[in-house]
Amino acid sequence: MDIITQNAEELLYEDLSAASGFMPDLRCIHFKRAPQDRSSANAQNAMADGASSAFINELKGYLGQMDARIFLCHDGDVFVVAPDLTQNNLNGFLHHLEAKLGPASFMGLAYLFEVGVDWSKLRVLCERKFQSLRRAGAAEASYLIA
Repeated sequence: MDIITQNAEELLYEDLSAASGFMPDLRCIHFKRAPQDRSSANAQNAMADGASSAFINELKGYLGQMDARIFLCHDGDVFVVAPDLTQNNLNGFLHHLEAKLGPASFMGLAYLFEVGVDWSKLRVLCERKFQSLRRAGAAEASYLIA
């Protein structure tokens, strides 16, 4: 299992783009950073910092020895790319989190994609991450100049 933190957005795009042509059945789970006004306090605490070490440790423990790549994006979103991911894996992990954190609604915070089928959606998602990353870099640069 690989965990990618440096250039995660770029490497995610490269992996998914390549897979759309030669491994269209590859799967990808996108864990969204929890919007502050949409979920219960427990779900917010669990997912608000999606890249937290506790979340990643739970994810690694749940996935076990699965051949997966975990991408930790600058905005706190987490992507898991692996050939054997299923909706049952995703549901099981969300139930696992609920058991650890107490009852919470994780609805709308995690999505499963099949790369060949959903490449156009994943491409748009990656492009938005690139734009967000550029805006964050520009904001940081203007702060450092001021």
